[in-house]
Amino acid sequence: MKFKNLVFVFLVDIFVVFAFFLYLVRREQKVFREVAERDTQIRTILVREMFFNIIQSEKEVDDSMLKVIVDSTNLDYVALVRQGRLVNWASKYEGFLPVEDFENIKPGAKRVIKLPDYSILEYSFPVDTFIAICGFSDEPFSNLTRLTIYGMAFLVLGLFVLFGVTVFSFYLLTRKLQEKELVLAKEQEKSKYFRELAGFSSQIAHEVKNPLNSINIALQVAKQKGFTDDIVKIIDAEIDRLNSIVQRFSSLSKKLEPQLRDVEMPELIDEVAKEMAPFAQFHGIKIELDLKGCQQKFKSDPLLLKQALINIIKNAIEAFEGVERDEKVIKITCNKVRRRIIILVEDNGMGMDEEVVKRAFDLFYTTKAQGMGLGLNMVRRIMDSLGGEVKLQSIKGVGTKVELTFNDV
Repeated sequence: MKFKNLVFVFLVDIFVVFAFFLYLVRREQKVFREVAERDTQIRTILVREMFFNIIQSEKEVDDSMLKVIVDSTNLDYVALVRQGRLVNWASKYEGFLPVEDFENIKPGAKRVIKLPDYSILEYSFPVDTFIAICGFSDEPFSNLTRLTIYGMAFLVLGLFVLFGVTVFSFYLLTRKLQEKELVLAKEQEKSKYFRELAGFSSQIAHEVKNPLNSINIALQVAKQKGFTDDIVKIIDAEIDRLNSIVQRFSSLSKKLEPQLRDVEMPELIDEVAKEMAPFAQFHGIKIELDLKGCQQKFKSDPLLLKQALINIIKNAIEAFEGVERDEKVIKITCNKVRRRIIILVEDNGMGMDEEVVKRAFDLFYTTKAQGMGLGLNMVRRIMDSLGGEVKLQSIKGVGTKVELTFNDV
């Protein structure tokens, strides 16, 4: 799983957990409020009974009697009001009486007084010629709710810490894996370099050996019979051959530096096709062009493009060796798709199997008896230098497609 996906999953998990606990807290708050109201109603009935008993016994309802009522019923306060004036009152806390407006007190009224830390549920009811006001604190329930919220907060905090530790661990693990992949890539690159170096040495030895043998034989004959025109021609031809081999191999060590200028792709492809036509016709192959789809100039290196196309068409012609077809065709099409120009070279030659396709762009890899394994590798190098892409598709016995793509045209 990718790092950003892991972050997304953990954030969703934390959101779900937070929402679930928020729902639980709201539900508990509702339950606590209902319990507090029932408790208040029960204690209000109890206070009424106590007032009733006091009046029945014809005792005076003074401050001490109110204090007994407060202590025995766990009220926050109780007050007696007559005609809008406070007569007597008692409180659990000294001097605590949050009621100021006594004129508007009516029997049977119920209200909630909000305090900083908790709320007071206040009920009023008639007692003889008085109106009794009873205040009941929901502080115990508020504390319980507060503890629940704190518990949820610590749980969410714990989840965030767990998330942070997990993400950091995943980051360290990813970093170690990337370092290992980098080391492995370097080892593979080094191994590939040595393989190519070995192939390079072997290929040079193989290619140079034949002309050197020919020159050596010619010189041996010349020692015996003297230098004739034929011997001189043989030596000259083999020297030219050696020079060509050296030039081809030296080009591999040079960095390609494209010289960009405006290129008319249809004209360039047509020019390459005419250049390769005699070679194709000699092997009974027809080259077909469909260039209507890319009538547009774009910046590129025409010499490198020609070299890439020549290499591809040469490979396509050689792919018909030993193939019997009623019609041997190499078709070249060019199209513009959005901001890309795509050149497709198709042939109905012998085709390649999957293993050959996988290694087709490898340096010095070839299945031809006289091949050097440079052609397609050079095509890839050219396309890389031009910022393009090359793709190869082939089916054994059916044919091959090579696609050149130039982006952001």
